[in-house]
Amino acid sequence: MGDYLTSIRSRRPITTLVLAGPEHSASKARDALSLAVRHVFLFDSAALMKNLQGGNVKLGVATSVRRELWLRAELYPEQRNRTLPLTPPQVEALRLLSGE
Repeated sequence: MGDYLTSIRSRRPITTLVLAGPEHSASKARDALSLAVRHVFLFDSAALMKNLQGGNVKLGVATSVRRELWLRAELYPEQRNRTLPLTPPQVEALRLLSGE
């Protein structure tokens, strides 16, 4: 799970869906392209923006997001966010995309 979201702007959608692949070190990230989905997150955009602005976080490319917010937004592999309950077939489809 990364610590950054790209392209956070003040004009935003209602929710932000993030599909994240396996973590790579900085040197490996340049050499590998991963198509695996290991984590899925769903952020309430208004709440995320309010939280980021309250923390004096610079919005833009590679906006830093606290781990606590990532955990709260997680849909897969552990469904902590109950905004969009995943069905067993959806969880299985995501498991297939994980490459594990």
